Amino acid sequence: MISSYLILLIFLSLVFNAVARRLKFPPELFLVVVSGAISFIPFVPRFTIDGYSLLEIILPPLLFSAARNLSAYKFRKMRWPIIYLGFFMTFITALIVAVTISALVGFMTFTSGLILGAVIAPPDAVSAVSIGKKLGLPERVMVILTGESLINDAAALTIFSFAVAESYGNESFIQSPALLFLWTCLVGAFIGIFAGVLAIAVRRILKEPNIIAIFTAIVPFAVYVSCEHVHASGVLGVVTAGFVIEKTTFRSTYSTRLQEKTLWRSIEMLFDSFVFAYIGLQFRFIITDLIDSGLDEIKITVYGFLVLLIAILIRPIGLLGYAATKNIWYRLHLKRLRHFVSLSKNRTTISEFGDTPVTWREYIILSWTGMRGVVTLATASAVPTIAEISHESAEFKTRVFIQVISLIVAVGTLLLQGLTLPFLTKKILNTEKMVTPEQDPLNGEWAKARKLMEAAALRVIDAEYEANPNTFDKERVEMVWRNLDVVTTLKNRKDISFMSKLLLEIVEAQREDIQSAARNREIHPDVAREYLDSIDYKLIGYRMS
Repeated sequence: MISSYLILLIFLSLVFNAVARRLKFPPELFLVVVSGAISFIPFVPRFTIDGYSLLEIILPPLLFSAARNLSAYKFRKMRWPIIYLGFFMTFITALIVAVTISALVGFMTFTSGLILGAVIAPPDAVSAVSIGKKLGLPERVMVILTGESLINDAAALTIFSFAVAESYGNESFIQSPALLFLWTCLVGAFIGIFAGVLAIAVRRILKEPNIIAIFTAIVPFAVYVSCEHVHASGVLGVVTAGFVIEKTTFRSTYSTRLQEKTLWRSIEMLFDSFVFAYIGLQFRFIITDLIDSGLDEIKITVYGFLVLLIAILIRPIGLLGYAATKNIWYRLHLKRLRHFVSLSKNRTTISEFGDTPVTWREYIILSWTGMRGVVTLATASAVPTIAEISHESAEFKTRVFIQVISLIVAVGTLLLQGLTLPFLTKKILNTEKMVTPEQDPLNGEWAKARKLMEAAALRVIDAEYEANPNTFDKERVEMVWRNLDVVTTLKNRKDISFMSKLLLEIVEAQREDIQSAARNREIHPDVAREYLDSIDYKLIGYRMS
C-alpha cells in the first residue's frame, strides 16, 4: 500500500506543480497549501517515510545538481559569506533555540533543545534556491544562497547526531563534538573527492551518453550512503563529488551534455514537487499527535511562533552585522585589492561579480531567504522513538514537541518569507530594472566569447579557402554563415550540402575553442555554458540535416 501511496503522491505533486505554473503562482507554496488541505480529508491515510530514509532519497540528487551548477570556482569566490552562513549562523541559531526552549519548557532539557535547534537551524536548499531562481536574484546572491545550502545541512546534522546521542544515552561515534565535526567534514570531503575522481574515470570509459547520464545520476546516492556508513557527512561528500565532476563539463561531448541537462532538469522537478507535497501532507497527522500527547495546544503554538520569530530574526541580525564588518574591511583595503586584481591574469574575479562587495540591498534580500523545508521535517521525524513508551512519557512529549515546532517553523517561513520575498525583491533590488545590457557585469565576458566564436568560424573558412582557392567563394560563404537561415538563402542542393558540412566544421571548431577557454578560466563559466548550450543544439541540427 505504501508504494501505491508513494506513486500517487508523486503523480499528484507533478500535476499540482503544472497547475501552479499555469496560474503563475510559486509551485513550492502552492504544493504546500494544497497538499496541506488534502491531508484534512477524512479518508486520506497517514503517509510517512522514515526521516533518515527521506534524507537519503531527497538530499543526494538535489545537492549534487546544485553543486554541479554552482562549481567550486564560484564557491571559492564567495566562500566567506557562505562559510559564515553555512557554519557559524547554523551553530548560533541552534544554540540560541536550545537555551531559549530549555529555559521555558519544563520537560525539554538543554540537549533536547539542541536537537530542536539543529532541526530548525538550516534553511532548506530546495526552498530558498527554487524560489530565488524564479525571482531572478543577482548572480552573487544566488551563489551565496546555493553555497550556503550545500554546507549548512552538514553542520546541522552533526549537531543533531551529537545531541541525540547525549539526550537518549546513545554512544556517539566520537565523544568530542569538535573532533566529531572535524571527522565528518574531512572524511566526507575525502570520500567525495575519491568518488568524483573515480566517476570521471568511469565516464571516460563509457561512450554512450545515455549510460553516462544514468551512471552520473547514481553517483550522489552511492556517495551519500558510503559517507553515512563511516559516520562522515554525506552532505559534504555529495557536494565535493559534484564539484569534482563539474570540472568535466567542458570536456564532455555535446550529446552527453544534452542528455545530462535534460535528465537533471527532470530529476530536480520531480524531487522538488515531491518534497513540498510531502511537507503539506504531514499537517493533520502532526496535529493529531499533539492532541494525543496531552500537551497544551495553545502553549505549544506560542512556543512555535517564538521559535519561528527567532529563526526569522537571527538571520538578518547576524548577516547585517557581518555585512557591516565586511564593508568596513573592504573600504580599508580597497586600494590594495584593486592593485591585486589588476595584476591577475586569466581570471574573472572582477567581471564575475563586479568591482564592489555584496551590497546592503543584496544582504537584506539574503537575510529574508531563510525558508525551512523538507530537511527540517525529515530531521524532526528522525528523532528516536521507543515503541513501548506511553503518550504521557517525557520522551513522547519531546518528540511531538519537536515535530510540531518544526512544522510551524517550516510552514511559517515558507509562507511568510516565500510569499513576501518577491515583493521585497522588487522593492529593494528593483528586479524589473536591475540589470540593463550596458550595466551587465559580464559584458566583457560575452564580448570575449563572441570574438572567440567569430575567430573560430573565420579560421575554418580561411582554411577551406586556402585548400580550394579557385572553387571557393569566400565572400559568399561568409555572407551565408552570418545568416542564420541557411536553407532559405541557398537554392542549389549541392550548395546546401556543402554549406551544411562547412557549418558543422565551424560549430565544432567554436565548441572546441569555447571549451578550451572555459577550462583555462579565460571566460566566465556561465557565459561558456550559455554558448555551449547553443552550440550543442546547432550540432544536433547540422548532423541531422
